[in-house]
Amino acid sequence: MGLLRASADAVLAGANTLRSDPRHTWTARALRGADADALEAWRLERGSAANPLQCFVTASGALDPDAAVFQRRDLQAIVFTTPEGAARLRLPSRVPVLQAPDERGTSVGILAALAMLRAEYGVRRLLCEGGPELFGSLLDLGLPDEMFHTVSPLLIGADPDIEGRLGLTGGRAWQPDSAPAFDLISARAGRRDRSHLFLRYRRRREQRSSESGPPKSGQTVLRDT
Repeated sequence: MGLLRASADAVLAGANTLRSDPRHTWTARALRGADADALEAWRLERGSAANPLQCFVTASGALDPDAAVFQRRDLQAIVFTTPEGAARLRLPSRVPVLQAPDERGTSVGILAALAMLRAEYGVRRLLCEGGPELFGSLLDLGLPDEMFHTVSPLLIGADPDIEGRLGLTGGRAWQPDSAPAFDLISARAGRRDRSHLFLRYRRRREQRSSESGPPKSGQTVLRDT
């Protein structure tokens, strides 16, 4: 995960992901044992900032201004929202709030947000860390080029306090003949815990967006757990 973050120009996450852990930052250093010094040095050698751009999507604007990612001056964070969300947000002035509403104006237009990332911030490689609804939206648009899936040998049963928990793609489902399809290109066991399996997939060529399809923001890399 540290290498994925270090390889990305920007990390994209939904509002619920940020709300679930407001002290987290989407950097290699935030991950235990991620060789952060070496990864940050590698980014600097490539002419990039030490950490990827931190990007968040919220339609409502209900974000905590005291979240660590907005308070740390060594990180650059931006927020994509709707006009209603922009009126509600109370973030530090150095955090850009970009309006990218969809046609209805009630949700964030993902294509518009990605186009801004490419045009205004030069993002070519984007790492999406969820949540499920955001992941499902990107799949619907045919944008993900690669997907990283981690299999853990930890079995967690159903939580009676969590009702209607979303799956990996939120509320989206597809028929077998139209479902997003990926090919496995690598499988590795964890370095510290050999019981974890890290799987890397690439979208099948026939399903990748063409020039006549929806505009792309560059490579979108997705990781699910």
